[in-house]
Amino acid sequence: HDYWWNTKNKMDKFFAENGFDTINILHNNHYSYEGYGICGTRGWISDNGEPADQKVLAREAGRLALSIESALKAGLEPVVFLHYPPLFGNSCNYDMLEVLHKYGIKKCFYGHLHGKAHAYAINGIRDGVEYRLIASDFLHFDPLDITKIVQSDNL
Repeated sequence: HDYWWNTKNKMDKFFAENGFDTINILHNNHYSYEGYGICGTRGWISDNGEPADQKVLAREAGRLALSIESALKAGLEPVVFLHYPPLFGNSCNYDMLEVLHKYGIKKCFYGHLHGKAHAYAINGIRDGVEYRLIASDFLHFDPLDITKIVQSDNL
């Protein structure tokens, strides 16, 4: 949790060398599933507005845009997955929200929040996007079948 890989090439090499042939990295790309493009990036949060955080936020927003664009070019409806929430309580990650709205994203799944932070999670529709916290402890370690959510038209 919250440990990140350095480069996609290094991870692909590690997977190959260790016999992991069912794991793929989502990085500036998408994966197709029944007419949907699974898109996403890590995201980021900025608690203090540090210049270094702004740089990471801009990079992550760019990665998300590239991921979504790859799905759209393939004629797929993008569904977004982020590690960090784009909304949390009264806080907004405007860099990520701008990308979601620019591309008309309808479904966004995210994690990162645990324990007492669940109380501030955004679950439901906000500004035309359905947000779902899918952190394992929030789901009581019972995996969520997201296909039912993705295929529903709650908007």
